[in-house]
Amino acid sequence: MVCPGGNDLQQLMQILGFERLGKDYVYPKNKLYVEFPSSALGPHETTQIFKLDKHWIKIVSIEDLIVDRLCAFKFLSSALDGLNSILLLESNPCNEQRLHQRAQQEEVWDALEVVKQVRETVIRKKLSPKQSNRLLEKTMRSLKKST
Repeated sequence: MVCPGGNDLQQLMQILGFERLGKDYVYPKNKLYVEFPSSALGPHETTQIFKLDKHWIKIVSIEDLIVDRLCAFKFLSSALDGLNSILLLESNPCNEQRLHQRAQQEEVWDALEVVKQVRETVIRKKLSPKQSNRLLEKTMRSLKKST
């Protein structure tokens, strides 16, 4: 989510039923984890409307979340963020055309292709979580070498 921080945000999150966990918030009923990484969207980022119980909230679009994780995977060598991008691709329908456009804008088109290939390999070969992580780390290193 994107929002200016401070006391107003903390009060609002408490009213909505969230508990503070470090710098982030957790909704205990369904273990929904929420972070506020910045106070404004980037120039190409968009939002989606999400219903939480009786409340409607705006969140960063799934395509932008995936691209954000791909940036950390590629540029910060974060295998965990590669895994998170795979999980986001699996768990949420997204606009493939917009995802590809955003990946090109942020220069992570290659990382998107890599995580899609890893996902296919994991499914096809029925790899364990440990094997999947090793494969993701290996592909991350090869991606880093090619850039």
